[in-house]
Amino acid sequence: MYRSRFMGPLRICAGDGRLQVQKLSFTKKDDALAFNTADIQGESTGASIGVTDQRIVITNAFGSDARVYIHSDEGGISIYSSLSDVMARHRPGISADSLLKDCLGVVEYEFGTLLENVSTLPAGSTVEIHPDGGNIRLIYSADAFSDDVEERDDIAETFEATVESLIRNIEQPIVQLSGGTDSTAILLAARAVKNPKNILAVTWYDPNGSAHQDLQYSQNLCSRLGIRQEVITVDPGLLLSVPNAVELPPRVSTSMAFAEFLNYKFDLLKEKTSAKDICVLNGHGGDHLFFDPLPSSVLIDAFGKNGIAYALRKAREYSRLYSISFPQILGSLFRSVARRQYSNGYPLPFKRDLQMISSIGRGETSSRNKRIPAKEQHIRTIRRAVYENSLSITPQHGVRVRHPFTEGRFLAACSRFPVHELFNEKHTRLPFRESLLRRYNDTAILRSDKGQITSAFQRSLKLKRKWIADLILNGVLARSGFLEEQAILNMIDTSSLGVGGFSSALLRIISAELLALSIYK
Repeated sequence: MYRSRFMGPLRICAGDGRLQVQKLSFTKKDDALAFNTADIQGESTGASIGVTDQRIVITNAFGSDARVYIHSDEGGISIYSSLSDVMARHRPGISADSLLKDCLGVVEYEFGTLLENVSTLPAGSTVEIHPDGGNIRLIYSADAFSDDVEERDDIAETFEATVESLIRNIEQPIVQLSGGTDSTAILLAARAVKNPKNILAVTWYDPNGSAHQDLQYSQNLCSRLGIRQEVITVDPGLLLSVPNAVELPPRVSTSMAFAEFLNYKFDLLKEKTSAKDICVLNGHGGDHLFFDPLPSSVLIDAFGKNGIAYALRKAREYSRLYSISFPQILGSLFRSVARRQYSNGYPLPFKRDLQMISSIGRGETSSRNKRIPAKEQHIRTIRRAVYENSLSITPQHGVRVRHPFTEGRFLAACSRFPVHELFNEKHTRLPFRESLLRRYNDTAILRSDKGQITSAFQRSLKLKRKWIADLILNGVLARSGFLEEQAILNMIDTSSLGVGGFSSALLRIISAELLALSIYK
């Protein structure tokens, strides 16, 4: 829960059909505020607003793609349904500290944004607005996840029902098929509830990358299921560019790095379908929901739940699953403070005194060097996926991207599994795979190897090396004194040459500066 209070009036400026209020007023008597409840109008799609006991309550449901932004300062509180509206009215500054923490992977309240004095309500959260003396008080809260429910739904059945609810009224749903387990599960569920002739699968493909098996696998799958497929070749020239987007994310998202490619993809899809509105099912969130890859701390949770014999069995499975030795596992378990000084083999480009921050908040240590339980790490990871999906980039009008893995019912079903039950010696996502296999009798969901399009980003970086270097070295992070210039240049050079892959830290930094530049474009 996060509380804040501000002086001044309350103005609700949302009016996009999803969160509507004609006007809102209050009276002041004896230094106390009372809301005029007759002026408030109710339900919307995804988000709702109402009054209970003189409290205004705004709720954004799980699975919602409605946006709620709250700008608050000494002049009062304003509520908007678009980040662009916030920028047009207030022009808030970017918090360099928040930008840095996003680049370091430090988890904070999901209500925060990169913009000063601006918070947001991601899916599954609520804000209560209270009259309190001469002030207005805000109280934020979010629904909790729990694994203490004894009865467990059949998660494949729940997943299919979730997909069905998303595409029930969609003429031609589009499944973004990457070739991994999550997108395959979406395709199988969609086919179970929709005529396969009305489903379109779209697959990205980098001919110079490592995803050749993904393309062949997805083509064979679509052919077997009788589903039409479109293959779109990744153009490195469209990666790492300033996006022309309808709505930007309020926090750093690596989707910024390929937003222009998304525009290109959706333009092609509009030509391939007769539907007026495009609804794309995206599998983002599966990794988060099933804690994949799993940290070694799940073994401590296994010991706490079931004792030493069970923990040793899970340790043996963990060792075989990730092909690592017992000494490596023990070293990870008993390391009290994990200093991550490298990213994909590169020295991190942050100032020395920032190195330790990157381990805090990612589940390695707390600010007091106490181990964070794996279940708590898992909840944080899920919340991040919910945040990213509910406030993701919207590249074009007429395009809706829906995320089955972070819909409310499916979240509740999956969060009931203890983290140490999510794997065995062969598979991660174990309960999901087993349930899917029983329901569809299709071994496609057992596939664990999956390629990547890293080489496309490397070629894009090589193509735009000077522009990317200028973007970073003249950006918000560099101006705030957070970056080591030579480390950045070295990382750009080695990543563009394909040495050791593409640094995840560099991708986050580029995404952060693209977002900052786009906000004020």
